[in-house]
Amino acid sequence: MAFNNVGSFYLAAGANGRYSISFGGADHGAQFIGGDPANPGGCLQTNYQTKTMNTGGTITYWVTIQNIGNVGTNFSLQGGGYAGGYNGVGSFYLPAGATGRYNISYGGSDHGAQAIGGQVENPGGSLQATNQTKCMNANGTITYWATIQNIGNVGTNFALQGGGYTNGFNNVGSAFLAPGASGRYWVSFGGGDHGAQSIAAQVENPGACIQASNQAKCRNTDGTITYFVTLQNISGVATNFAFQGGGFI
Repeated sequence: MAFNNVGSFYLAAGANGRYSISFGGADHGAQFIGGDPANPGGCLQTNYQTKTMNTGGTITYWVTIQNIGNVGTNFSLQGGGYAGGYNGVGSFYLPAGATGRYNISYGGSDHGAQAIGGQVENPGGSLQATNQTKCMNANGTITYWATIQNIGNVGTNFALQGGGYTNGFNNVGSAFLAPGASGRYWVSFGGGDHGAQSIAAQVENPGACIQASNQAKCRNTDGTITYFVTLQNISGVATNFAFQGGGFI
């Protein structure tokens, strides 16, 4: 279930911190945490979404939040889980400190914007997910990828879990990225506050892969809200794309 107004925090301009959510220690599957800036000019960027199984077997979710705005801002945490979610996909192992690249495919079909996380199984394991990517393969099929790192102090077995977005959007805008190129892009809902949101790329050219990072929610000086993301074409093929994404359940 989506959450809002959790906690009360402050970040000076340029500062960052590590923040956590716990549902009484229960496992709520894959979750996303974002920052809800309260001050005009505050712009909170999220990275390093992490799921940790504590030594007692309870679960805690973590995120790094940075204020990339030019003013300090008060904020609370908001986010939630994924629509049409999946759990228990595959069987993997990462030693402490190790990193791997993992993928999900729905028989090659396009399921819009998706996020992948690690379903940690060993107490002390802590799996951090980054570099969420959507690829259109050379034959036109779709594969989703993520980088997962075990930042815990013990090795852990894990499966993949994640899903899509609620009240999603597709085919927003029209953009182009050459191989290796990156850009900063934004989506606005007429300035309205739509809670926590995630933006991804709807890649259009076979062979192209676009990776999303640095999701941000900004409260503009007039109080309106804009959402930002960094998108990079990590393939060897240029591609046209639109934006897609959505919120959380």
